[in-house]
Amino acid sequence: MAGVRPKAANSLSLTSGLIETGMTKRVFDYAREAGKIDRVGRLNPLRRGAQPEELAKVALFLASEDASYVNGQAIAVDGGLVVPAIYDADAKTVHELAADARAVADLLVRRDGVDPAMAAYAARAAQSHVGIARRLARDEGARIRRRETILLALRIRGLGDAMKAAADLASIAEDESGASSGERNAAEKAKLMEQLGADPSARTQPPHVRSAINQLEKEQKTRATRFGRDVIDRALVDLASMYRDALVVRWGDPVPLVNADIVDDVGRLARAFTPEGLLLALDAISTARERIAANVPPLLALEAMCISLELPS
Repeated sequence: MAGVRPKAANSLSLTSGLIETGMTKRVFDYAREAGKIDRVGRLNPLRRGAQPEELAKVALFLASEDASYVNGQAIAVDGGLVVPAIYDADAKTVHELAADARAVADLLVRRDGVDPAMAAYAARAAQSHVGIARRLARDEGARIRRRETILLALRIRGLGDAMKAAADLASIAEDESGASSGERNAAEKAKLMEQLGADPSARTQPPHVRSAINQLEKEQKTRATRFGRDVIDRALVDLASMYRDALVVRWGDPVPLVNADIVDDVGRLARAFTPEGLLLALDAISTARERIAANVPPLLALEAMCISLELPS
């Protein structure tokens, strides 16, 4: 009939997380055999995998008249996995995280005089952490170390590469810790000597001065160890962001990438792994973080992790 438009078809798509199907059977079977089924899917805010029925019910709803006004949407049935804050059980929405990144970038521009493009990069790479964003924006060395860390994901092709990658991660932490604590330690020692009325140039110090210096050095060593572990943890969060971005690219979700500045490298990683492989890589990184937090020697935890991150042949 003239003047009457034909009925338009709704355009919808579903993107799924880790669901127990024939394709993912190997992942679930391995987890059950290893007694680790509770670890499957724990990277999403719901901290579990899914059953096919859960995806099917969403599909049935979208195909029903109840969803007649839903159009032009990609519905993620993934427990919240694509949200950047993958380790936070109270993860914010993608829109809130994007708004946070813009707010952090605006703060860097307004308060610190950072170039807008650099501020945007730093806020995104820091995943809206103000302190880390400020350091990335102002310290080229920090930016270089972060880039070296995340690109390790594309360099592990065998056992030798895995061992080297683990050593590199540990070295990055040592460099960061040394750069941060060297001047502070010297200043603290100088202040202590002044308070005690000691002569810094003296070849030997009285017993009470030596005792105070030993105590200070012990506290500094403890602080350096704790700081080094924190640096490694942050490096692992950065590394995980590469696998998270690869999942986003793999599934074609319209979610902002953390590492948008190296989208070609993210694409290479997405093509190298299956979605299940990317999830297992994220799980390996999460396990390493937990082990280090439980005082496992960092290098051992990193070596075990890097072996699990080997690129498929």
